Parts: sequence; C-alpha cells; structure tokens
Amino acid sequence: PPAHASRRPHPRYDSATFGNARVHQPSPERLDRLTGRAFVSLVMPGSVPADQLALLDWYLAWDRAPPRTIVMGIDAWWCRPNLDPSPRFPAWLYDRSLARYVLGLVRWRSLEAAFGRIGFLRTGKGGARPDGYWDYRPVFAGLGLADPEASRKRVEGFTSSVIEPNPENRFPAMDALGDILRRAPKETRFVLVRPPVYRAGLPTPGTPAERVAVACNDALTKAASAHTGTRILDLMRDNAMAADVGNFYDHDHYRDPVAQQIEALIAADILAAR
Repeated sequence: PPAHASRRPHPRYDSATFGNARVHQPSPERLDRLTGRAFVSLVMPGSVPADQLALLDWYLAWDRAPPRTIVMGIDAWWCRPNLDPSPRFPAWLYDRSLARYVLGLVRWRSLEAAFGRIGFLRTGKGGARPDGYWDYRPVFAGLGLADPEASRKRVEGFTSSVIEPNPENRFPAMDALGDILRRAPKETRFVLVRPPVYRAGLPTPGTPAERVAVACNDALTKAASAHTGTRILDLMRDNAMAADVGNFYDHDHYRDPVAQQIEALIAADILAAR
C-alpha cells in the first residue's frame, strides 16, 4: 500500500483499479489494449473495504481531470457488519489532513522507505512497475499450486461459505461506498466487480448465509444507484466460472484465464457506455 502514494493521479493514467487480491490478477496493460484507456492498479492484496475506500477517496480528491473509469472489486468482505481498517494499512499516507500526514512521516519505517527510494533512484533496481501491477502466479506456484491436481484438492477441501454471519444485515462498507459515489465526478464510469468464488464457497440456498448474501446484494445495488454512471458486474453468483474447479488456486483466487475473461467483461461494459 505505501507504494500507491507515489502513484497519485498522473497524466499517463486516466483510469484505475481498486480492491484486494480477488481483483488483483486483471492486468492494467491488457485492459489498456481492450479499452483504449490507461489503467493504473491501486489494488492492495490483504486489504479490507475500509482501506480500499480510504484509497479511493484519496484518489478522487486530487484536483485534476476526472478519471474516465474506476474498477472496484467488491468481495464477500464487503458484506461484514463492520468497517474496521486493517492494522497494517498506513492510513496517514492517504489522509487529507497535512498535519496527520507529517506526523505519520515521523517513524522508523518511513526512514527505511526513504533509504530504499534513494537506492532505487541511484540504481534503477528494485522498483515496482509504474502501473502498479504484479503477477501473483509465482506466489501460488511457490505454494505448490501451479499443479492443477494440487490446487484441485485444496479448492474441493473448502466447504465453508465466504459470507460471514451478519444477523442485523448491517453493511457499513456499502453505505460508505454510496457516500463516495454520491460525491464522485459524474463523468467517471464505475464498474463494481463481484469476483468469482468456487461454488463450494457460495452460501447454500435457504440458509442464514444466503439471506445475508441477498441483503448484501441489495445494499450494493442501493450504493450503486447513488451514481448514474455505475454498473455492477456480478460474477460471484453460481455461474460457469464458479462451477469449474480448474479455474481456481483456492476457493476465491482464480487463475489467469479467468482474469482475462473478467477483463473482457469489464472492457465490454466500458465500450458499451460510450
């Protein structure tokens, strides 16, 4: 996440992707080719909705031309009854208060990062891609999951619903998203992607988890209605992607061919809105 602070809105990029590892694999470079736009990835693996919303709010607050497209991943964590930030998220980096930002700089990790930045400027080595993307396939290969049979056993061993209990059907993340969309530039196209989950992780019909999922979908629809240029791309529900165990490394991290299908769907939505 700290690296994203250096990817503040830049004339090179007119569009951006947000979310966690569930929408990490779609590639800005491929989206560029499909849409004719210039994407930067502001995805944060391991992040929760509060972190992603803070980053989105920071991004939209910059005084520059409105972004053309924002792609936002909306996974099952958005259906939780709380909106607590991750303890690892450096909120001070993206705070609108200059005082909080300066105070956040006064820490050892900031000094370490400064030395790393100086080293990169001197050698040109060790830096991330300018568009923020990194391929997570080597990570899963390191876990032994490049082998389809190994990942099949892992995926099929998952039997719990990804939807957590929420007896009061409170969805503060969806409420906060609606608030941001209400203030967002009208010219910006938002695509809210509900990423695919292997069918074993989907709630069983008639269970409390399914009722939470339905209420959560309704809350997302309400949030999206706050901005006329917003479209929901729901791939979480049972479909061809969810049914094929070969599409996944585990129950909710999918392989690159699925990422390319998602890119094509996002591009089709963007081009249809022209």
